Amino acid sequence: MYDYVGAHSNPLRAENERDRARQRAVMPAVAVAWVYGFHLIMGSDVTDNERLWIIAALLYCAAALAFRAYLKGHPEGGVHVQYAFLALDPMIVGWALYAAPQLLAWFLVLMLVTIVRVGFRYGLNAMKVELGFAWLGVSLPLIFGSYWHTELQMSASLLLMVSWAWWLFAPLIRSAERAKAIEIERARLESLEDSLQAKSEFLSRVSHELRSPLQGVVSAIDLFEERYINDAAQAELVSQIRRGATALNTQLRDLLTLARGDVGKMEINPMRFEVGDLAVTLARQVGREAIAKGLELVVDTPEEPIFVVADPARIDQVLTNLLTNATRHTKAGTVTLKLHPYEAESSSLRFEVIDTGPGIESDRIPTLFDPYTRFGEMTSKGEGAGLGLAIVRSVLQFLGGTVKVSSARGVGTNFDVRIPAELLDGERPPADIALVTRVLVVDDRKEVLDGIASVVRQLGFYCDTALSVATAANLLGARRYDVAFVDLDMPIKSGFDLASETRRGDGPNARTRIVSISAADVPDARRGWPFDSHLTKPITIQAIQRAIAQPTLAATEPKRSAGA
Repeated sequence: MYDYVGAHSNPLRAENERDRARQRAVMPAVAVAWVYGFHLIMGSDVTDNERLWIIAALLYCAAALAFRAYLKGHPEGGVHVQYAFLALDPMIVGWALYAAPQLLAWFLVLMLVTIVRVGFRYGLNAMKVELGFAWLGVSLPLIFGSYWHTELQMSASLLLMVSWAWWLFAPLIRSAERAKAIEIERARLESLEDSLQAKSEFLSRVSHELRSPLQGVVSAIDLFEERYINDAAQAELVSQIRRGATALNTQLRDLLTLARGDVGKMEINPMRFEVGDLAVTLARQVGREAIAKGLELVVDTPEEPIFVVADPARIDQVLTNLLTNATRHTKAGTVTLKLHPYEAESSSLRFEVIDTGPGIESDRIPTLFDPYTRFGEMTSKGEGAGLGLAIVRSVLQFLGGTVKVSSARGVGTNFDVRIPAELLDGERPPADIALVTRVLVVDDRKEVLDGIASVVRQLGFYCDTALSVATAANLLGARRYDVAFVDLDMPIKSGFDLASETRRGDGPNARTRIVSISAADVPDARRGWPFDSHLTKPITIQAIQRAIAQPTLAATEPKRSAGA
């Protein structure tokens, strides 16, 4: 029963309970004074029923005062007594209506207040229990009180008051509970966001302070390697120093990425590059460690070059962590980086990192990408911080990519990675076709995306779509669009951030007309508003047509669109 009504020790409720105890002591005392005062003025005697109720009321008053004094010294205690008083409140009111109905008929309102107050203080479950005791309380005067048998209107009022308490006030209490829960959750999220923001800023400062002296080390290594190396022994020493500096720089970058990923501040910098060259370059960097362990590092790329628009630094980060992880866990054999041909159907790049290491048990794979997770011999040796694969997952989620793991003990491990990228192959319509308006639609809900894109194509315009901000950034970096419809409420990184970065950059869409779309009527006004207009979902074909026909404003504040 106590769990059902939410009874629990809580020092924060002590002050409220002390106030309620004071009210319990005051109300019976006022009622007793009222009864005695009436009889004194009228020169009448107190009836036996009134006398019994007065004794009970004074005892109730004394018990309330004693409980109030107890709560002062024991703020977390008295839970059972608190809820016992909740049961007795309607009983003492019902007894008053039986013992002195003509004098205490105003207790009708007190019965309603008692029920409703419990609902607002303790919730709907406690209110249901209080209603049950209220029915017991009102049954005493209604069954045994002769006054209530003759005064049918008063009896009906009492019944309706108790009966309607739930139907009238339960929706209000439910709304209050929901609003309170939302407020608590909002406060929790704000506190969490502040904590993550502070962590990100701290790591940014630490990264800056450590990278500056690290740059001096790397420069000194470069100069020494160029001028002073005379034999293989010196070259090996310099190579070891370089590997250490590279590993330190990689860990600093990964820590900063993990922190920024937590608060959605990871940046996307799409640019044009050839993927095969990237694979060979990063394999050469990681290859020094593989060679030092006697491993063979194989890079398998297609014969035809693959030119794309994507973020090469983030792809490098993902693959470097996977290759480093594979090299670290492989004692003998090969580590392979395989680049597959561009997958046009999904507009993505596919990489595989394959090793001949000890493999991973199947039950460990689900937790493989959790931060600070290590496995195999690395756990006992204490090598690695366990952040590499967590970084891989964080970056891939941000880029809209995926990674699948297949492994068996004693066989090795295969990481299959797919990353969205925009192919530059001349197959798509060129950007300078004057007769065709090119439109981009960005929304994380596929049904909304397909619906708006279908309308745009029905109007006769060429339309690209993006389910993630990362894919949209690649598209915006690859070709110019006449209009871009961008959903404000994108996951991980918002549509506002995408539009702001597009405006600030020097890409082909810095002056493109960008229309914000959302379920909100008008977006929040803020400085540096990057949108030209706003459409509210659901969006009609006429609204889309008007948005495409409007001139580019490169607005600095939000504008309400007509007819959306």
